[in-house]
Parts: sequence; C-alpha cells; structure tokens
Amino acid sequence: MKLLSSLILIFSMSANAAQHALVIGINKYPFSNEFGDLEAAVNDAQLIAKVVRRQGIVLPDHRILLDQNATRAGFDRAWQNMLRQAQPGDTLILTFAGHGSQNRDSQPFDEMDGKDESLLFYDFNGKDGFIIDDELYSLFEKARNYKIVLLIDACHSSGMVRGVRRNIGRKRTGKNNIIPSIPVLPSNEADENNQLSHVTHITAVSSDSLVVQETSFDKKHGALSWFFAKALNGEADSNNNSYLEPDELQDFLVEKVSDKMNNQQIPKVKTGDKQVGIQLRSLVNLLKSLKPINISLREGDGIHKQGETLHFSIEPGDYEEGLKALTLFNLAGDGTLQFMYPLVEYGDSYKINKLPYKLPPLKVMSPFGSDNLVAILCRKPAYELHKLLKYNKNPTIKQVMAGLDGNTCQIGQYGFFTVKY
Repeated sequence: MKLLSSLILIFSMSANAAQHALVIGINKYPFSNEFGDLEAAVNDAQLIAKVVRRQGIVLPDHRILLDQNATRAGFDRAWQNMLRQAQPGDTLILTFAGHGSQNRDSQPFDEMDGKDESLLFYDFNGKDGFIIDDELYSLFEKARNYKIVLLIDACHSSGMVRGVRRNIGRKRTGKNNIIPSIPVLPSNEADENNQLSHVTHITAVSSDSLVVQETSFDKKHGALSWFFAKALNGEADSNNNSYLEPDELQDFLVEKVSDKMNNQQIPKVKTGDKQVGIQLRSLVNLLKSLKPINISLREGDGIHKQGETLHFSIEPGDYEEGLKALTLFNLAGDGTLQFMYPLVEYGDSYKINKLPYKLPPLKVMSPFGSDNLVAILCRKPAYELHKLLKYNKNPTIKQVMAGLDGNTCQIGQYGFFTVKY
C-alpha cells in the first residue's frame, strides 16, 4: 500500500473538501437543580479535540466549548462560524458530551415514541439553554450542501442525540419532562427515523431507554468518546484506506463500547445515502510502529493567516536513544510534498547538536489549507530517504521504510491549518 502517494491523494481531495469540527464538553450545570454535575464530559471533549487536530481537521480554539463557554448562544455562534469557514462539500464534525433529556413531544407531533430528545447546555435552567432534536434536524437540513458527522455522548441519544451503570460513574441524563412544551419549531419534518442523506449520526446508546455511564480509563471518560478517539487514531480503519466509513465505525464502536460496559451500553451509527465518514491522515497510521517525537508550535493551534510567522520546536520523545539526525518535510493542503531539511544547497547539517531544536521561522504562504509537518529523528542520517523525498514526489511505503532500514528512528507530526486572509 502506498504511503505518501496516498497522502497526496488525500490532501488533493481535502484541498477541495476540508474537514471542520465543533467539540462540546459540559461537566457543570449550575442553573439547574434537576440533576447533578458530570465528571468526564470535559475530559471527553479535550481528548477528541486533541485527536481531531492530530488528523488535520480544522478546530480553532473558539470551537472547543467547555463548561461556561458551552451555552446555547455559544453553540449557535460556533455553528455559524463553522458554516462560514467551510465550503460546500466539506465535512462538518460535531461532538457533544454532556447531559441529555427526554420530554413530551411538541409541535410538530412527529416522534413515534411521543417524546423529543434534548441536549442540555451549561446555561440550562428549565426554560432556556437546550436544543431539541427537531431544531438540530433543522440546522442540519439547512446545511444540506455539507457532509455532517454528529457524535453525541449523552443519555437519550438514540432518537437524536449520555448516564451511568451502577456505581462506576455519573449518569448523563437530565431526567424526563424537565423542558416546557415549545409551540413552534423551525422544522416540520423532524421524524427521528427520517435520516438525512448527508448526515452520519453516532449515538452512545441504541435505545433511548438505556443510560450512558461515565467510566474509568486513564481518567474518567464516556466510553463512546474514548473509543471514538481511538477510531480517529486509525484503530477502526480495518481496510487501511485512511477513511473511517460508517460501517467501520459501527463495528468498532459496538465491539469496544459494549465490551467495556458489559453490554449495558451499546452505541449506534446511523447514516444516510451519502455514507459520510471521516478522512484520516495515513502517515499517522502507517508509521505508528516508530516511537513518537514531540513537535510544538509557539503560536498554538489556531488558524494561521498568510504572512504570519510560525515557530516550531522539535525534540525526541526518548532522549536515551541519542537521536540527532533530522529529516523534515511538509505535506501541504494541496497534496504537495515539500522537502525541508536537510537541504545541501543551504549548508544544512545532517545532525542537530542541540535539542530541543528550534526551526528557523516559517512564513505562512500558498498553498493554504490543512498542512502536516513531519519530522523524523534518527541515529544516523537517512541519506536514501532524503533523496527519495527530494526527487520522488510519489514514493511507496516500502520505499520510505527502506530509507530507514537499519536505522533507529522516531517520528512526529504536527497538523495545522492556514488560510489566505
């Protein structure tokens, strides 16, 4: 299977069809006495945000909504911001970890079980600070020119959109009938079985009668969010095509979540005719056998504009291996492979004497989009790999690995997003 040729194909596609995300996690509900706070929803959002960015998906800081920033108004602003930034054909990924609720169906009376499902935001007070399934359906319906992946780690999530199993953690349910009836809704076609063709809907439970339990991994998490992050890291990509298809997500999430939760929580993946999935970065998956190195960016993970100067720093994840021979290249948003280090014509040294190594300042310029800076630190210079990357813009995975044969190496990558203005 090809490595960089696959990446070039992926990024050529992403130059015209980017992926954007909005991530929500709410532990605190200070304005309601109807239910308790959560422990793990913010952990879920932070974990998902980390792996989303690792995959080159556009996620600026203002679209990570945690606790007090995750109000209904904050959600509306972030959603509209994502629509403005995206282009028709792009994929929009929305994840929610927090309380869910069920209420008596309101007009239009369209629910087969006679109940509306709701997501509760930080400012929920019984009258405001929530969104019901009909409204969410309407938002998605108006965004029909995009592809949408919705993940909801909340209770009562089968019909739209989390809770707890015995004494493991806290339930993500806002109880029943705590939201007043709403007489007018923006959509009149919101039957929960009327799956929109451009939406893939991932829910924490397969039935609204089931609850979603917070449980323990490295820290408290919801099982769906934890394993969704694992899926984004490539573990669900069973056919190794660097694309998470709905069937792959269904198989992976059902197996992992139900096993972790002793079959008391079974997720569900519903998809429309377009079979919307998530594109992955193949480099992360195919070279994951190498130890990771650390790359940091002084300017952070926001969107970087044309002319902005970026300052990257590189250091090995394991200093004891004594790796100082650096190879550096970038995979630009249009699929271009840009070999960056070492360049003989600039007198670059094959080995770095001081670590962490600070790259010379890089200026943002065309091509714009989703970039992926890749650094490889080895014990000895990878001369053959340098030649390969400099003169062959379509190498295979076999060729890349051959360029590292007999060497001890670590690899790191940093995904970031650039725009013209």
